[in-house]
Amino acid sequence: MRTGKTGSPPAKALVGPVWSEYGLVYEGCCLLGCPSAQCGISAGEMQVMREAVTCPVCSEVYQASVREPVTLPCGHTFCRSCLLAVKGRGNLLCPTCRTSHNQVNVQQLSVNYTILSLTSSISNTEYGNCGTHGDDLKYWCCECDAELCSLCLYSGHPQGHSVQLAKYYIQEKQAALEDEINLLCMKLESRQEEVKRRFAMVLQGVSELCQKSCTLNDSWVNLNQLLQQTRKATSIDLVKKADEKVKESKENFQKLSTMGLDSAVADSDKDCLPKDKKVVEADSLKTNVDNMPKEAKTGKEVTEKNPVVASNISKSNVQCVRLEYKESQLLLHCISLHSDTRLSLQVPSEVFLEVSAGGKRLGQVNISLWCHLRRAHQFMALCLGTLGPSFFGAKADRVFNQGSAGQCLAFRNYVTPNNERSNKPLITDLEQGPANSKPITEGLVMQCNARDLGSGHANDMNEFAFFLCISGYPGRSISCPFGEVVSGLEVVRAAVSHNPLTEVTITQCGLVLPDLVQ
Repeated sequence: MRTGKTGSPPAKALVGPVWSEYGLVYEGCCLLGCPSAQCGISAGEMQVMREAVTCPVCSEVYQASVREPVTLPCGHTFCRSCLLAVKGRGNLLCPTCRTSHNQVNVQQLSVNYTILSLTSSISNTEYGNCGTHGDDLKYWCCECDAELCSLCLYSGHPQGHSVQLAKYYIQEKQAALEDEINLLCMKLESRQEEVKRRFAMVLQGVSELCQKSCTLNDSWVNLNQLLQQTRKATSIDLVKKADEKVKESKENFQKLSTMGLDSAVADSDKDCLPKDKKVVEADSLKTNVDNMPKEAKTGKEVTEKNPVVASNISKSNVQCVRLEYKESQLLLHCISLHSDTRLSLQVPSEVFLEVSAGGKRLGQVNISLWCHLRRAHQFMALCLGTLGPSFFGAKADRVFNQGSAGQCLAFRNYVTPNNERSNKPLITDLEQGPANSKPITEGLVMQCNARDLGSGHANDMNEFAFFLCISGYPGRSISCPFGEVVSGLEVVRAAVSHNPLTEVTITQCGLVLPDLVQ
């Protein structure tokens, strides 16, 4: 389809599609019915030109003041910013030919204006192809809400519609979307600040609870001492002293009920409450001293009926770390058996691994570690990264006993801070041998040799490698188990069935925080 005179279009670029005596002209190029020799640039030549004005390092089109093209003495051209980044990492080697240019001052390299001038001829807009005519869909009809090619504009498309260049529509839409996204980001940032504020309040609440717990616990201890003294009173004088202390205790507990712990402690210098601990107001404290004599009169029954006092002797071998707020600091005491009633945390022993494959999250695997073993401590250190390396980015590399008894998913590497993969043990004298062996059961986390699983040889393994067992192996034992999967075994099964297995990656890992205990 061609109208008007033959020849080249005017040198001056026109904005938008315009019918002239040279045909349909768009930005100085004849798009409709013009022989390729006169149109100037073929699709292949356009691709070559695009590559010429694109930085090989960042793959972005050169741009004045932002990505200025500069040429190294070896003749290769790159963004100035990319070369500065390369030099900032050490030796300035040409990214293309690897020639050393350590003596070159990148800031003083001249801009290659010849290449920069070509960038104006390159459009960053990517067009689809018209299904009817095969041309680029370079136009957008705002009323039809549809993409159009040059032929679509003049063959069946309603006249009088508002049509604009696709690249301008994209720019306008990008600006509008950017404004919407920025507004949403501002709202999210505001909500995030609110979450941080509330989280800080929760931490403050934990500190206050620790203070209250300490105060109440010490009060119970003093009251129990008073109870024992009352039981042992053998004279009128001792009974009167006990009676005075009980009256003082009633008054102080009345203050706790009406004024709060902080005021009560501030006003009190009695033995039944601690003097050296700063505590905050306990508005929720509902203890009424009038109810206490009903239990106190029974004497020995107070220990049996009072769960707080009874907990001193009923709690058994649960290892905890005690929480205490003292001198404006929240303190985490050393590991000890749960022997008092102050707030405490169970000793952390559960970790998590988030597993993904092919860019898709498969789920989370929670593992309970047997922390009396050094292998468990090594595993926890790799979950937290406390020794440097971590599981973040580690990949699965093998399945043992596929589809049969003792099927296991093996991870035989971790990632170092330099983003390198390693399998060297981080802790020496790791447990091994028959003394630590256990039967192979579903969910077991272990380090073992391949021949323990009935396949391969002992040298197939290393001292770091760990396995997640997804099926038991009756009659077989392994020498070095150190934990078990408590949830997420179906995630491990999904990972085993993924193809290729090398895409299975640990994308998050860490420690599962335990609950507060009393």
